[in-house]
Amino acid sequence: MQTALGAAQAAVRLAPFTAACHGGAKGARRGSSQALPGRAVRGAVVLRAQTGESEGEPDWEAEMSIFKARTLKPSQMEVQRKIAAENVDVGRVLYSQDNVAIIEGLNNDADVGTCLAFSSGARGVMLWRRSDNVVFALLLGGAGLVSVGDGVECQVKGILQVLDGEEGPTTKREYEQMMVPVGDALVGQVVDFLGRPYTPASTAGEGAGSDALASAAAAGSSAAMAAVQPLGVDQKLPLLNGQPDMDSREQINEPLVTGIKAFDILTPLGRGQAQQVVGPQGSGKTQLCIDTVLGQRSTGVRCVYAAVGSTQEQLERTVGTLRALGCLEYTTVVAATGDRPLGEQYAAMLTACSIGERLRDEGGHSLVVLNDASVMVRMWEMITYAMATLGSAAQSATAADLEELQKAGAVAQEAGASGPAAAAAAAASAASSSDTAEGASEEELVEYEGMLVSAAAAQRRRFFSSLIQRAAKMHRRLRGGTMTLLLVTPGVPASGEARRAREKIAAYKHLSPDQKAKLLAAVDAKEAAGGSGRELGPQELRTEVVEELMSITDGQVVLRVARDPVTGGLSVNPALSVSRIGSRAFHPAMEVMAPQVRLDLAQAVDAARFSTSFDDPAAERAMLRAAVVAAVLPQAPHTSVPLEGQVVQLLALQRGFLDGTPPEEAAARLDALAAAVAAAAPAAVAEIAESKRLTAAAEAALLEALKACSQQLSSSAAA
Repeated sequence: MQTALGAAQAAVRLAPFTAACHGGAKGARRGSSQALPGRAVRGAVVLRAQTGESEGEPDWEAEMSIFKARTLKPSQMEVQRKIAAENVDVGRVLYSQDNVAIIEGLNNDADVGTCLAFSSGARGVMLWRRSDNVVFALLLGGAGLVSVGDGVECQVKGILQVLDGEEGPTTKREYEQMMVPVGDALVGQVVDFLGRPYTPASTAGEGAGSDALASAAAAGSSAAMAAVQPLGVDQKLPLLNGQPDMDSREQINEPLVTGIKAFDILTPLGRGQAQQVVGPQGSGKTQLCIDTVLGQRSTGVRCVYAAVGSTQEQLERTVGTLRALGCLEYTTVVAATGDRPLGEQYAAMLTACSIGERLRDEGGHSLVVLNDASVMVRMWEMITYAMATLGSAAQSATAADLEELQKAGAVAQEAGASGPAAAAAAAASAASSSDTAEGASEEELVEYEGMLVSAAAAQRRRFFSSLIQRAAKMHRRLRGGTMTLLLVTPGVPASGEARRAREKIAAYKHLSPDQKAKLLAAVDAKEAAGGSGRELGPQELRTEVVEELMSITDGQVVLRVARDPVTGGLSVNPALSVSRIGSRAFHPAMEVMAPQVRLDLAQAVDAARFSTSFDDPAAERAMLRAAVVAAVLPQAPHTSVPLEGQVVQLLALQRGFLDGTPPEEAAARLDALAAAVAAAAPAAVAEIAESKRLTAAAEAALLEALKACSQQLSSSAAA
């Protein structure tokens, strides 16, 4: 009886307290002045409990959960008021030219790749953001309508409501990202950066209609997209996809065989690697890229070729070659010829990377060829030039920026160049005096990737890296796909001659400081022009820019101007070409024999440099062997030597089957030996092709076939 009475009294005490809580909550909504009586009600509850008033027993846990939900749940009216109070910031256009705009005052929380809407009706995408909230944008539509002073807004996709148990409800903007089509329908097609079938500028009209279509496409208008009929729209990725972080990557350990002997043996290419192809005009950079694409036939690697900066005739010739070789069956060409705005050319390079990233993220393998790195460099130079001409509107146009532009303009004028580089020099010269008058000082050094560089150089490296380092081999938990990048760089790297010349000048004791300064200035000018007193060709980059890109990529293949006189093939400079992936980029069948080729060539150079006698037999043997090795590396244009063929040729070369053969006859003899061995030992060749390894049994079979075939060839030659 007492137990029942105690339970009833407890229920009486709890129920009114719960009601008071409800009443207090309602009072709080009506106003703070009505919240105080709730406390008096709580005292009355206790009094009623003591008098024995009884009510039904409440569910205390359920009541408390209701109370917490009501106090923590975001108020929809409060969210709406916050959105209305914090409108999207309206930026202001500081500069607009060649489909590139510089903007200040946009929202700090908007990422690169955000779609931008201009007050004139034009559309764009955020390309780069500096630490001082100055934004560079690509104008994708209505570029001719944009002028200085126009308003710009980041396009908001939606407002996210985040419920945090400690901080309470918060709101976050989600911005619209510029998306490009990356579907399978793009295979075998030549398209622009929006996935539309490519149309030459001469037949595309004045551009107003094209701009309108691009503007609508950037805005996500389904009607406009249907009108232009872009391809591959079933799958889309951001135009400016972020580069994978270190946790998302995995060590590169899978080779990508190009079918080019000099490439695969001297500078092996790994899947997921960013490799630079360096050479002056006429050295065969385009041929190397096309032959690399040709080597991916039947390998499962999908190819994307960004043909930018070329003429319409060059584009048609490249596409025609790819079609004739059957490469378009697994290749997409993203085109923007040199008569298109610079921003559109750069956007084509970005779209090519996005297409390759889709295949990578699905666990596949892709090869992306960017056929002109000068587009990326000219884009940055335009940005720097624009910042320099803005005066006080851009504090970041420092002495380092202006010095770089002056150097670029001087070299361009010496080479007879004109256009943005020369104009930049003139503008920089004028701006330099004003900055000096205002007391501008040299930029302090900052740490970037373990190096001390100027702040201007760090910004430039980040810009270049945002494109180059999109190449990656993904971690196995992310399907383990790869995107390999070939970056074609017109120009020549430093050969070391300038360094040796500076050392000699510094060692001269009879020269005055003024004489040394003049000699050093001449050496610097010669090195900036690419060494050997040569002038820069059209679109060629300065040596210091080539060197900077080499420091960002994972290796480089350096081509000589002179072609092989026998085959007409490429001539690779083994001393300047290197792969920083090392032996991991070799298949097991080649990882022992291929490095010996580079060693043979290096020993010949050392023998010629350090030999004490012109009649040294060891030096003569080393140089003769190097001449034979150098003669067998080139191959005819648009031919591909598979892995098993390269293994047979390396085995013949290193086991002495070409000893005594004159260098001018070595290539023909090696090709004949390889063809005869393939017919005499097909099982061993097939085993190498399948397993990618050279087993002892396969090596013995190949050596036996090489011996027999070599004797037959010698007998035939003697007869």
